Amino acid sequence: MVTRSPDPGRPWAIPYYDGMSDKSAELSWRAGAKHREQIEPGQYQGPQTPAASAAALAVDVVTEDSAALVFRDRYEGQFLFDHDLKTWFVWDGCRWLLDKTALVFENVRQLVRELTKEKSDRSKLTSNRTSFATGVEKFATSDRAFAVIASEWDPDLFLIGTPEGTVNLRDGALQPPSSQSRITKLTAVSPADIADCPIWLNFLDEATGSDEQLIRLLQQLCGYALTGSVVEHVMAFVYGGGGNGKSVFINTVSGILGEYASTAAMTTFTASRSDAHPTELARLKGARLDGKRSCVGRSQNQGIDRRRPDRGPLHEAGFL
Repeated sequence: MVTRSPDPGRPWAIPYYDGMSDKSAELSWRAGAKHREQIEPGQYQGPQTPAASAAALAVDVVTEDSAALVFRDRYEGQFLFDHDLKTWFVWDGCRWLLDKTALVFENVRQLVRELTKEKSDRSKLTSNRTSFATGVEKFATSDRAFAVIASEWDPDLFLIGTPEGTVNLRDGALQPPSSQSRITKLTAVSPADIADCPIWLNFLDEATGSDEQLIRLLQQLCGYALTGSVVEHVMAFVYGGGGNGKSVFINTVSGILGEYASTAAMTTFTASRSDAHPTELARLKGARLDGKRSCVGRSQNQGIDRRRPDRGPLHEAGFL
């Protein structure tokens, strides 16, 4: 870490601000200077020499804004705040996860403790409060480094997250996961170089009566379900009596797709006197396969595609 030398023209160039960009250090110093004027109007003496400035900063309080700038410099690329969902997301190295345990707030809390460790008791009394940490977090939510909206998640319909990396379905290439891809889901398994699945192939042969064309169609539907594309406008129904493999087929494919598979109530997709509850539709956002059971005696809701929250990546498979 580089230690800056005090400079008359840059009073923020002191060790206290090491680890911050020069612009962030300047903004933090100026915020502190303004705060000193407000809380000690009779004691502020105007511009100081570098040595006097450094001494003053050594006992200065930490503001919510200055702490938020340090938080940005330290955690950019690790956290994002969704302003539609009003919640934080955390990058786990493979995909963005909903912050369900207030991890961001805990990191803010720890950062404030660190910044005030060498400060006066008065500064600690002001800073080590829930309201102060909440203020720092509030500043951070609007920072351009963290602020996103719901439509920015999973934008590339031909990228799919796996435990070992991101697969580009255009060419099948496996690439390292990137936080910039904004992927929020993972399949249960990673792709294999060789398809070594004799039990599955034997199941398909038995369930289809060795119908090679039907097997090929099922394989194409499974491949199509990997993508987020809905250009084909296909709704597939796996039909037949009991014990013919319907559940095995759908459950296996859903298990492989992992977080990309969803199971919605059949009423979400059938016509009724009342619309499906918005929560049911919201649950389908980002899903690429939906497996649901019998819709016998019901007619399809033709308007569901227009009401779906993302008009988007969802493939439907039903049982009869």
